[in-house]
Amino acid sequence: MDQVITEKIDLIFADVDREDSPGCAVGIVQDQELIYTRGFGMANLECSTPISATSIFHVASVSKQFTCMAILLLAAE
Repeated sequence: MDQVITEKIDLIFADVDREDSPGCAVGIVQDQELIYTRGFGMANLECSTPISATSIFHVASVSKQFTCMAILLLAAE
């Protein structure tokens, strides 16, 4: 991935990339290839565990929204 684009993505998530903030994990897929992965912020504030590209998240019932969006994207094609 282009260094300029990587820097822009990092800048977008800079506000949550702190030791005192819950964070997020970002993955970008292009042409069916994972081209960018990075964790920002903390997975667990009490234990000071940072989020990484390999962090596991328990999405529970939120998975329904992801499935719905995927179906809508396929329908739009």
